[in-house]
Amino acid sequence: MIKSKVPVVDESREFHYDELFFSLTNDKGCINFGNTTFTRISAYEEHELIGKPHNVIRHPDMPRGVFHLFWEYLKAGKTIAAYVKNLAKDGRYYWVLAVAAPCKGGFLSIRIKPSSPMFEAAKKLYAETLVMEAEVEFRLGKKEAAEQSHAFLLERLTEHGYDSYEQFMSEALTKELSSRADIVGKVNKPTPPNFETGFETVPYLDLERSTQRCSDMLGDIFSSLNVFHQLANELPDRRENMAELGPTLSFLALNTHISASRLGEAGATLSVISQAIRSLSKDTDRLIDDLLGRIESLCDAAEALEFNVAVASLESEVCTTFATELIAQTQEERDPNIGEWIEVVTQEMGQRSRDVYNKLNGLLSLATTLSSDAVELSQQVGRMRVAQLNGRIEIAAFSVNGNFMSIFEEISNVVEFALNECDQILSLLSTTKNSVEGLISMESSLDGCLYDIQATTDRIKSQSNATNGVALTT
Repeated sequence: MIKSKVPVVDESREFHYDELFFSLTNDKGCINFGNTTFTRISAYEEHELIGKPHNVIRHPDMPRGVFHLFWEYLKAGKTIAAYVKNLAKDGRYYWVLAVAAPCKGGFLSIRIKPSSPMFEAAKKLYAETLVMEAEVEFRLGKKEAAEQSHAFLLERLTEHGYDSYEQFMSEALTKELSSRADIVGKVNKPTPPNFETGFETVPYLDLERSTQRCSDMLGDIFSSLNVFHQLANELPDRRENMAELGPTLSFLALNTHISASRLGEAGATLSVISQAIRSLSKDTDRLIDDLLGRIESLCDAAEALEFNVAVASLESEVCTTFATELIAQTQEERDPNIGEWIEVVTQEMGQRSRDVYNKLNGLLSLATTLSSDAVELSQQVGRMRVAQLNGRIEIAAFSVNGNFMSIFEEISNVVEFALNECDQILSLLSTTKNSVEGLISMESSLDGCLYDIQATTDRIKSQSNATNGVALTT
């Protein structure tokens, strides 16, 4: 268990679901900047946080394994989301869902108030982990406790049906954002009153407007996440069903060949048909293998897109919130390095947004290829249907004895099942492609919005440098 220098009080610090706070750190995790919501909720003054390690707000009820996981992801250049119990200066606690991402000069951490059922499950998991961790720490020390706690968390998530931590955090983030949206609603916050409406405030007003437009577009993508979630959930079932078809068809084709060979000359025609079925089954098996590989790639792409869309949506809201806070401040109240901090936040959001569109285009390409594969497989299975029908006709015409009829009936059932599976896949992909194509059509509008944000950020940075007396270069 982590020890705290602040006396712990078992009371929560309340904040609203619509509030969002963030901080920027260097690559060692020391705080460079935090927005006003962060300082208020943590109960620290701004000067008490700047330069301090982010673990100044770490609560002793947090398992070391969670932070071990955090640093593993961040050092690998990856974004991570996790539930975190923080400790305020007055000893009270506040729970958040934290999203941390690498950014220029260090890391960006964004926090929201959790409200989904996954939050309660996470708290129970953390309590279990703390018990295990305390025992390991007593015997083997903090380092070993953190590593074993990390492993224990992943093991428990696996027991709860998650294939990886990525899958868990993606689901947690999307569910928390959806729950938060249901609670808060889609009501834009009015710009707070500000008596400073001169030249210095205009860029912040422009930034608020352009980031809000960007946030709205990313919100449209986020509202379409159910399509990608459905794709990631249903395709594995189709994949599992298709995986069983290849061996089944090969086995039945072999049975027809063996049965026909036993009939000698009487089974000559059936032998030809069985050879055709066997050849078709080999080609079908190959097509199924190709299809299975592409389904796996598409599921991975859909899951990655889900998480990135959620993070991009959150980062765009951070940018709007940041601009709104700055509008409410006077020039003297703003951080002297505000231009630099705005650049870091907007740059990360812009890169994430472009990555979302790259992933959308990649997903569309994969879905298109998979559709072609499914059509080809459907056609191949259709040829097997013709072959098995010819076999049944031949059996009826010559009154051939044996188990031919039952074999061909079984082939017929498998073929119909395969055709139905292909239809299901094609229907799912059609819905996905239509949705993705609609979202991609907004890409040029988002690019324009991001260009405006960059231009406004440059103006703010130049203005900030001029105010600070920094020599400007062109």
